[in-house]
Amino acid sequence: METRSRKRRENNESERNTVPARRLVRALDAQFFPGLNPGRVSETINRNLSLFTESVSYSALVANVQRVLMRGWIDNSIFILLQIFSAIVLVGIVLCAIGAAMSFGNHRMRFFG
Repeated sequence: METRSRKRRENNESERNTVPARRLVRALDAQFFPGLNPGRVSETINRNLSLFTESVSYSALVANVQRVLMRGWIDNSIFILLQIFSAIVLVGIVLCAIGAAMSFGNHRMRFFG
């Protein structure tokens, strides 16, 4: 009887551990797919711009917005802040990936050892 309840607990724990892994995979995918870019706050920003490209390349970010910037309708600092915050989001995704890898390794070591 104890072994059944222990197996159920182990199965529940393994199911709980897969949910963050799925979310992490989605977050890692979201940084390279342009359709999932949370930084595309305006229609003037290119549709093919991913979160990774947005945080790395300033010229790609403002390629379609040159006229708006030259006329002064939008300040240049807004795009600089957008690029900085996109880079912060990428760093957060990478840190979550590192934490998940360490968590899975720790769980695996407890399971086998």
